[in-house]
Amino acid sequence: MSQNAANSFLKMTEHLQGQLSIYTARGDIAQPVRIREPIEDGLKLVISNIEMDLQAGNLQTFEFRKPVIFAVLADGEHERDQTFHSGRERWDIALTMDRQLVQDEFGKDPQDLLQASDNARLSLKAAPADQAMRAIAHQLLTLPEGPGSNMARMGNGLNLAAMVLKTLSSEKEQSNLPLKLSDMERIAHVRELMLADLANVQDVRTLARQVGTNTAKLNRDFVTVTGMTPHAWLQEQRLLKGWHLLSVRSVSVSEAAHAAGYTPAHFSTLFRKRFKVPPSSIANGNECPAARLDEKNENN
Repeated sequence: MSQNAANSFLKMTEHLQGQLSIYTARGDIAQPVRIREPIEDGLKLVISNIEMDLQAGNLQTFEFRKPVIFAVLADGEHERDQTFHSGRERWDIALTMDRQLVQDEFGKDPQDLLQASDNARLSLKAAPADQAMRAIAHQLLTLPEGPGSNMARMGNGLNLAAMVLKTLSSEKEQSNLPLKLSDMERIAHVRELMLADLANVQDVRTLARQVGTNTAKLNRDFVTVTGMTPHAWLQEQRLLKGWHLLSVRSVSVSEAAHAAGYTPAHFSTLFRKRFKVPPSSIANGNECPAARLDEKNENN
């Protein structure tokens, strides 16, 4: 988003000794804005609700009209011709990540993770931004300033990166078990139901019945779309909510636990396992290591 956008709010932060940069922008776009700055070398992940046209290098022109996620992987600099269309309450988040960070967490180079051609010097992969991603984006855009806010921003940024990368890297795996659009929409609905009240989520059987399917199919399709079981995904969202509450609000560990749907003891155990520190250290304003991008050990 251009700095010329009306009522715009922009912020840029660096984390993990420069391995992660987070750019956030929100505001109204009074008139179309055209940008011709080059695409820089490296990996960039974007989530945005801005209607835009993007011409990257010699790739086809992409026309985005709904909330979208996309990854750009560039070897060297490439031309960019991007137009942001006018609109109210627009937002844009860009995460620039070190390729080694992704390699360490996912066990694959971004080029392999995104199934980019070996000889491609520029690749772009896009998908719709679902409700869960938009919820994390909203947290990033609305974090209040104060003690713990930079830590919460980093954690939300890493969580969002994990969701984007898992979604964009699953296309090849999904080709072996194709999902209909109705199945994808059903999973999106289930995640929305979970996010609506994290402390009081129905069991999987009830959720399956609510969206018109059976438990086995819901579990299978959920893993296909997210790379996680419904239980693991729900646990991740609950712990992130607890972390967010502790880092930006004056709540006790007990209050954060209940808001996330856990007893204090269970919350503390899961929190320590996930973030490698006790929740009390976050409540006291101490630093917390970055949340891991790869949640494959969530159920261990």
